[in-house]
Amino acid sequence: MPIREQQLASWTKRSSDHEEAKCERAARMIRQALARHSGMEARGYRIIPQGSYHNNTNVRLESDVDLCVVFDDVAATDFTYADGETFESLRLTRAGRDYQQDRDMVEEALRSTFQRNMTPGNKAFDVHSNEGTRVDADVVAAWGFNGYSKQAGVMSIEEGIAFWTRDGRRIVNFPEQHHEKGKGKNIRTGRAYKRATRILKRLRYQMLAEKVGAADGVSSFLLECAMYNVPDWYFAQLTWGQAMDIAIQYMIDEIQAGRAEEWVEVSEKKWLFKPTYSTPSNWQSQQLLDFLVDAAEYLEA
Repeated sequence: MPIREQQLASWTKRSSDHEEAKCERAARMIRQALARHSGMEARGYRIIPQGSYHNNTNVRLESDVDLCVVFDDVAATDFTYADGETFESLRLTRAGRDYQQDRDMVEEALRSTFQRNMTPGNKAFDVHSNEGTRVDADVVAAWGFNGYSKQAGVMSIEEGIAFWTRDGRRIVNFPEQHHEKGKGKNIRTGRAYKRATRILKRLRYQMLAEKVGAADGVSSFLLECAMYNVPDWYFAQLTWGQAMDIAIQYMIDEIQAGRAEEWVEVSEKKWLFKPTYSTPSNWQSQQLLDFLVDAAEYLEA
């Protein structure tokens, strides 16, 4: 039988206050560990919260804290959308050190506090929970990012963050813009956008638990971005069942028609399925489509 409205309504809720408190404690401990390291203290940096917890779209099974340690005295520079421009033409100064040096410093700071509870990953340092008092945290070391673009002779700069994976890929993100754009859509939709996103995430977790459909491998970030591309007025429905049916069908129709190639990430600074700043997208529209088709059937089963 179809999933009842009462169940869908319960899925709109945020993680419990207990989970929120553990997230806050984890973030505080990371900040303290970095502040105690002499090298970090001497270097200019700031900590940007990011991810589903910060953006208020998290559910209990994904309550990890995501933090980005950004060194703002250096920047990754990109001229993809500023044809013909170079460091020399714009009189820019190249970074005087390697990214690896900054990542190593963050690793030292974290290991000095968390020791064996910290594991380096391909993208982030995984700080593991301890005795149930805090949740896991993912910490990324990053540089500032300046993406130059030129239209009709006018130069502009998009500012974000960039980091390199251990296998050599550069990843560019815009976490602060993501946060602000997500808040804006949530306000415009009467807070329905983030609630509907939580429903879709919890639906995926239930499908995973029951080994139903194509839920495996579909990231929470992809679902949050996909839902962002659903027009605001699609959320103005009488019930959550109606809202989810209409939103999911809209996404299915757009992907099948090829129009999802114009979808953007929540930040509106990157394409969701096309390369941006010479970097391939991490996501495939076919993978999302397979999940959405199965999700629509599961909701009505």
